[in-house]
Amino acid sequence: MRKVILLASQSLHREIFIRYCNKIGVKFKAIFYDSKTIKPKFDTNYFYLSDEKKYESNYINKLKSTNIETYNVFDLNLLENRKKILELYDEKNDIIISFGTRKLSKEFISDFDQKIVNLHRGIMEEYRGLDSNLWARYHKDYNNIGITLHYVNEFLDLGNIILQESLDLKDIPLFKWRTNETIASAKIIKSYIQDYNSLPSYELSKQGRYYSFIPKLLV
Repeated sequence: MRKVILLASQSLHREIFIRYCNKIGVKFKAIFYDSKTIKPKFDTNYFYLSDEKKYESNYINKLKSTNIETYNVFDLNLLENRKKILELYDEKNDIIISFGTRKLSKEFISDFDQKIVNLHRGIMEEYRGLDSNLWARYHKDYNNIGITLHYVNEFLDLGNIILQESLDLKDIPLFKWRTNETIASAKIIKSYIQDYNSLPSYELSKQGRYYSFIPKLLV
């Protein structure tokens, strides 16, 4: 089974993803945490964040901790960081997953022969960019809440889709949404690895609207 090199920002739900993947048999080769992140220019202190933090912390404690080679970097796109990932990457035995990183450069994508995949928390043909499922909720578009696994290209959330799953979160408290999305993401990655040689990808049926952070007033 292929091993994962994960590119991510560090957060509680990312730790849930790693531990849950480990629980269901997904193996990691290395994790690269990028501390260079995008910051919103307006208030995103949502009403449920305190409950979310408690819920995610409690969930993490139910999962076995891991011992994975981890690198803390600033800006994955820097040549020195790309070189380190290239040193570790074995094309025949590894996959590279981005999950919550900034946009990867053309050079980064080219280094890995267009084979990086991204986990997008949203239905990409409708909602691209940030907070996609929250935007779907704002629009009362509950049929377009889910997770999309797609190839990374030079355009944000426009690479060919590999797997997609809808999630029924309408009646779930908001503080539990991110954990539900994260567990679904882990299961999608397991399916991707298991069926790596037989899964086709397909172009988006339509180009979804690109969204930024959702403001506090709209949640």
